[in-house]
Amino acid sequence: MEPKQTNQFVRMIAGGQTYCLDIAYVRGILGNDAIQQESRTRGSLGFVPTGAGLVPIWHLRERLAEGEEVPEATGPIILLNSQIAPWGICVDHLQGSIEVQPENRFPLPEVVQNTAAPIFGELLHCESGLHLVIKPDSLHPQATPQKQAMVPPAATPGTAEAGTGQGGKLFHFTTVPFSESELALRFGVSLTQVVEILDPLPVTPVPTAPNYISGVAGWREGVLPVVNLSLALGFDFPDQTAPPRLLVVRTAQGRKLMGIPIQRDAKVQNLPLATQPFRGELPVQGRFLRTICEWEGALLLIPDLDQLAFPEGTG
Repeated sequence: MEPKQTNQFVRMIAGGQTYCLDIAYVRGILGNDAIQQESRTRGSLGFVPTGAGLVPIWHLRERLAEGEEVPEATGPIILLNSQIAPWGICVDHLQGSIEVQPENRFPLPEVVQNTAAPIFGELLHCESGLHLVIKPDSLHPQATPQKQAMVPPAATPGTAEAGTGQGGKLFHFTTVPFSESELALRFGVSLTQVVEILDPLPVTPVPTAPNYISGVAGWREGVLPVVNLSLALGFDFPDQTAPPRLLVVRTAQGRKLMGIPIQRDAKVQNLPLATQPFRGELPVQGRFLRTICEWEGALLLIPDLDQLAFPEGTG
């Protein structure tokens, strides 16, 4: 039986990031000198003898990034209550326990979830920032991976009429700086989708999230997924400094919000635009794109924010 959840959480540090664990899952806490390495299983740190037998111990960093080299056991061990089999995790440090009320607990946004490995249950909004709450049984070495949702095939990007030909106003921007000799990439959304432009917020990374997800940020009274739009559409610009502004936008249907780091050159343009079809080839992720066209010496891309917010049909 799964332990009854509480408002009490243990704060743990692994790989420089703070994670939380509902205290109901904690059977006990030991020093790493309790680990016996004889006959340890592949990937584990060893075993701890208990009244119920030998309990295998794994490093939390290894479970969050399976396949990496197993770290040495340099921190405390947490023995866990589990519906699968007894086990424990080793962390770098413990930071004590905290109490978090329901109004400061938030579900993980769909865009940052890995449906095949849902290892995080929720987010806690604390004075020290946003912290991910791990689901121990989803991290268990014997856990059965959930079936990956079907991803729709990449669509062919639309023509200039889709998103640039109707009336209204277009909010367009760049995500990286371009020199005058380069063909700039500009992105556009309807001005009605723009919620706010603000200074960058502290971002909490989410292991196992898609590579274009920078993480999550606390915004107003909730949680905002932060999306690297260039990377989501297939453009990888190495060695770029973080953009100086954060654009908060809503999906076309207004059901979800996300943050997009942008440069300071954002502008508003009346529609329709005098665009030309783009005939070249780019490494574009079609399922996240509504339109690509040429406009005023730049490539203009209109992202499909609804597909970004619900990347696997979860909406």
